[in-house]
Amino acid sequence: MSFAAGDQPGHGRTSGRRTDGTVMNASNDPQRMAATTTPRARRARSGRPEPRRPEPRRPEPTSRAVRFAVAALVACATAGAVPSAASKVTDADLAGHPALAGQADPAAQLTDEQLRSLGFVRVRRGRFTIGSSSREPGRAESERQVQVTLSRDFWLQATEVTQAQFQDLMGRNPSFHTSCGGSCPVEEVSWLDAVAYTNALSARHGLPPCYDEAGVVIGGDTAYDCVGFRLPTEAEWEYAARAGSTGMRYGELDRIAWYRDNSRRNSREAGSLEPNAWGLHDMLGNVWEWTSDVFGEYPERRVTDPTGPSEGEVRVVRGGSWISYAEDVRVAIRGFAPPEFKDFFTGFRVARTVQR
Repeated sequence: MSFAAGDQPGHGRTSGRRTDGTVMNASNDPQRMAATTTPRARRARSGRPEPRRPEPRRPEPTSRAVRFAVAALVACATAGAVPSAASKVTDADLAGHPALAGQADPAAQLTDEQLRSLGFVRVRRGRFTIGSSSREPGRAESERQVQVTLSRDFWLQATEVTQAQFQDLMGRNPSFHTSCGGSCPVEEVSWLDAVAYTNALSARHGLPPCYDEAGVVIGGDTAYDCVGFRLPTEAEWEYAARAGSTGMRYGELDRIAWYRDNSRRNSREAGSLEPNAWGLHDMLGNVWEWTSDVFGEYPERRVTDPTGPSEGEVRVVRGGSWISYAEDVRVAIRGFAPPEFKDFFTGFRVARTVQR
């Protein structure tokens, strides 16, 4: 995937062209990077106007954003203070907080009860078919079906990370929809912001970080090997969203998802609609969710514990958002954006591998 000259990744408008010539675009929503043959894209070409949106804020340089977000753990986790741009992590800081130095307290252990009290649901390992049927409305070529086996149980947050949770841990609330309240999902967060949050959450609980400052997995060979908190892989996300279902959604749309027709063009309180069969809320709609994976084509044959390509320019987002059309709020739909991209329809939820 390469971006055309003049594109502005992370500034609210991202576009590109795949090798097969399919134009990808995300001027308002990551699903705009889906093939332009979708029903919504056809409406756009017909002249149907899109809602006006405020000028997106220019994102902070992400290398600094990640560095200072992780470095701020002491202040954010205890006093809620935010360090200045000149703040640095000292040797004393690292000595006092071994997880930041990649040396977690070996005695630190979160029990199942503690994880549930933090809002996590245990998802049992299993096998499922990722992707969509060729007959599914709105299907894109990248949704080719393939059998996936997940060999490890994992914990997944029952709701998207809220503004209050992000404020509590990171000492700031980057969201555009602050009037929605602290119980609404945090947005205006890049993929790098999301992995910084998971590292900070690990550090708060004495666990080693899964990622380095650039978002490279350092907690093991793959994200599945991390002891600390992380983003779910794309396969974990779809497996958990389906919760044993096989259709385009896991329930009646208006009962499970905030989308264009029922959201009043705003994000809504996390967990306020019905969960899926495994107790997970808002897997569809409300905000798109970052996953750990680089975007790529699915493998042609069955696979165990997939993690996507090892390198790439864009990361996968899933689930649709409050601004999505109904046909784009499907379990199999895939979006993608550069790791620096942030906007008021994109958030995330946290995962953690169950330790053997």
